Amino acid sequence: KVRRGDLAPKDTGAWATISRWVMRRPVTVIIVTVTGLLIMAMPAFSAAFAEVDDRWLPASDPAAVASAFLRDEFAGSASDPYDVVLTSTPAASAIADYAVQLSELPGVVSVTTPTQVVVHGAVVSPNPESTGWLVDGQARLAVLADVAPRGTEGAALVGAIREVPAPAPALVGGAAAEAADSITAIRDVA
Repeated sequence: KVRRGDLAPKDTGAWATISRWVMRRPVTVIIVTVTGLLIMAMPAFSAAFAEVDDRWLPASDPAAVASAFLRDEFAGSASDPYDVVLTSTPAASAIADYAVQLSELPGVVSVTTPTQVVVHGAVVSPNPESTGWLVDGQARLAVLADVAPRGTEGAALVGAIREVPAPAPALVGGAAAEAADSITAIRDVA
């Protein structure tokens, strides 16, 4: 105390009254407190995690308009492919079989391998730009899809791609995989 006076504790005042009331009704206080905390936490139970993309912009924004046009008028998203890297290069026939399986996944428009382009299980053309698809014993495949990469559908497609048996150890990357793995990491921490 700053000034001298009686240092004996007193059983009067607001805090003493509240604590006596709480001690006489502990179960009621616990139920009311937990119920209040659950009510305040309810918005967190329906939280949907996602990364920001052009859909968060105003509809009149030039980037949003261009992205919406590309998404609506062109099959697949060439700017955001689902990239698959085979960490060792198997035989060309094994890559082709793997590409056929990937191309048959729901939402997939095409799969480009080092040598060809596969659409819905059929080879439609040779790869027009065959350089840069094989590097240091690793092969790259580009999966184009009609599924928005940053969202629940994109995360589901990443999971489906990862479940297809690959002819060599496979890594799935690109914007969709980054978004899916980031959201998974956030959920794991939370």
